Amino acid sequence: VPIAERGQVNANGAAAFAASGNGVLAYRSVRPTPPLTLVWVDRNGTEHPVSAPPRDYYAPKISPDGQRLAIAIGVLTNNSQIWLYDLGRETLTRLTFEGTNNFGQVWTPDGKRIVFKRTDERRLFWQSADGSSGAEALTTNELSPNNVPGSWTPDGQSLAFTQDGAIRNIWIFSLKDRKPRLFTQSPSYETAPQFSPDGHWIAYDSRESGRDEIYVRHFPGPGGKWQISTDGGTDPVWHRNGRELCSHS
Repeated sequence: VPIAERGQVNANGAAAFAASGNGVLAYRSVRPTPPLTLVWVDRNGTEHPVSAPPRDYYAPKISPDGQRLAIAIGVLTNNSQIWLYDLGRETLTRLTFEGTNNFGQVWTPDGKRIVFKRTDERRLFWQSADGSSGAEALTTNELSPNNVPGSWTPDGQSLAFTQDGAIRNIWIFSLKDRKPRLFTQSPSYETAPQFSPDGHWIAYDSRESGRDEIYVRHFPGPGGKWQISTDGGTDPVWHRNGRELCSHS
């Protein structure tokens, strides 16, 4: 029978509760979250609203042609699906219908497919962006349950993603042999890998200094790494000219 409501469950399926031997339950509750809105933000920090209905949006990704957004909706209820918002037509269309808690969506460079994490299976999937086909497994179930896509090389042949083992590290998946290989291996938490526009560099978030900072490393390597941020940073995004990086701080 239900004994508590609105218990917190994060995007990876972990619930925030603990039961004691004497029958006391401790749990973290979630307050109802108001619907979110989408906005464009210019270089001056000015926000410009997007004419999309308020929803439980998570991690919008712009298509390569700049005409559509791929968005996860429903992460807070632990049952998210991938939706597409057409900026010109101002229409919101559901893309994924299989599996539960689909998110981490990333466009292929040609804009024809979207790869995403599916929490109910231990692998990554991809699907045609026009909805003409269902989800297809991209990786095998040898990966850990928590692996999230990062970005593709410009030629669309290699995907950078993160996988949790003892710690989170960055992997590279090649379409040629369909095998992932480790790109970074360190005792630090590393995430959000993003290929540069020329495909020669990967920017990522690492906690090796004790807090989140943005680093850049040569691809495919070997080579050293360079710390880019100086006052904290997460979720790097390359400018299309390849000479600037934007991040949360």
